[in-house]
Amino acid sequence: MSHIIATARRERILTEAVTWAGTPYRSRHYPVKGPTGGCDCASYILGVAMGAGLVPEGTPLPTYSADRHLHQSDERYREELRALGCTEIPVEQANPGDVLLFVVLGRRPASHTAILLHGLRMAHAYETTGKVSINGIDAGWQRRLRFAFRLPGVPE
Repeated sequence: MSHIIATARRERILTEAVTWAGTPYRSRHYPVKGPTGGCDCASYILGVAMGAGLVPEGTPLPTYSADRHLHQSDERYREELRALGCTEIPVEQANPGDVLLFVVLGRRPASHTAILLHGLRMAHAYETTGKVSINGIDAGWQRRLRFAFRLPGVPE
């Protein structure tokens, strides 16, 4: 039974994740889907989790600065995902619908999230593209992948 529940919840996550495609990138913006909305990679994860019914609507977004990863050595983003109710899992056990956490700049703490999709693709709010984008996880992204999390309420 838990396999059926997990599959249904993952499908809700995946469906919700791709409906955000094209939403403008807006740093530190509470997640609002669509062309007049906006999100960054952190609020995108929260928006997908709310849209999939895994966390309550109106869940607050943690307060953070856009350049927080430049001024710290601890993995705060990792702790924020745990505080949201996400469960950390080994990267090699990540399945479609799980959250990936990447290092963007060298040896700095992880600072970018995405939702893993089928076919080694991901959906993420990416400042470089200026919107929520869906793209492959190439060798560069694979090298920067540090952590994986399961969203709240998704059994193994």
